[in-house]
Amino acid sequence: MYSHKARKNHIKNSIQRIISTLATCLALNETFKIRAIDLAQGFDKAVLDFEYDSSRDDESGHCCLQ
Repeated sequence: MYSHKARKNHIKNSIQRIISTLATCLALNETFKIRAIDLAQGFDKAVLDFEYDSSRDDESGHCCLQ
């Protein structure tokens, strides 16, 4: 069995990989702001905020992550 801290670190790393992949896949012509707050202090407090902001679209198809 993993310790509580090891489990949280594993979940945190998995979520970061998922967010990175999701952002890469979805951000072709859209801008997504992704904030993960308090991931290290417990996922019951984690907030994932995805915001679409059409005013910041980039003609080149790149996305801005902030």
